Amino acid sequence: MGLADDLAKLAELRRSGALNETEFQEAATLLFSRELGSSDPARTQDAAKQGSDLPYANELARIDREWQREERYYLVRSVYRRRVVPTTTMAGYLIFVGGGIGMLWIVLTIALLRSIPAAGPLAQMRLFFPVLGVVYTIFVVGYGLYCYKRARLYQERYQAYRARRQSVRPPDFG
Repeated sequence: MGLADDLAKLAELRRSGALNETEFQEAATLLFSRELGSSDPARTQDAAKQGSDLPYANELARIDREWQREERYYLVRSVYRRRVVPTTTMAGYLIFVGGGIGMLWIVLTIALLRSIPAAGPLAQMRLFFPVLGVVYTIFVVGYGLYCYKRARLYQERYQAYRARRQSVRPPDFG
């Protein structure tokens, strides 16, 4: 049985009324001194105070765990197939740079392939390469818009998480 289990039992005894605050503090101090192997009362008192902040720390940890689970929903795939937090800057690059490259591809292929005869073995290239550029452009701009939406949602939810975390105060637990 570890220190955390002992502290949880003491906190439960305090909540049920079996221990008053003074008895709880003395028992917690004794637990910490035994665990730390210290006879220094100041160090033991600090450790006991940390033990009394355990419900507050547990609540913050619970909120953090919930955010970590929720945060996964907003992540997108990067160029290297890693999951990353989307940003509006990243979305802007995808839309403008990626879309610009796609448009450039379309214009250049139409201009370069215009000299190919409409009939013959290379005639399909006149249609295939510009269509490839259109598909690329639609995909990149669409993914950029998707990332922008995710980035905005992520920012809103992250602000809500921060506000929720800051609303928890130590005096609420005790």
